[in-house]
Amino acid sequence: MAEKELTFKYVFGDNYNPSYANGAYGGIGPNGDLIMHFYQERPPVPNSVKVEFSQDGKITKVENSPINPPVIRYIVSGITMNLESAKQLNVWLDGIIKSVEKNEK
Repeated sequence: MAEKELTFKYVFGDNYNPSYANGAYGGIGPNGDLIMHFYQERPPVPNSVKVEFSQDGKITKVENSPINPPVIRYIVSGITMNLESAKQLNVWLDGIIKSVEKNEK
């Protein structure tokens, strides 16, 4: 009996643009799907910056507008998947992590 084989072709849309994320937040949705929101954690950019100069053009003082909160979590993307897809993602991630750790030694 011949083994079954399936080939996947990957197609990227014109607007494909991978984003950097350094964290994720999520949980289980009302229908049992896994929900993950990927975010980029960074310090905020102030609303304004006041710069004072001396007569010879050198910067003498830089004052940022008040910044609150001190850290922003900007949501860059999110995914929702069923339990079986989440398990497959877990297996794939585990394999990638083990490969990276093996190559670091």
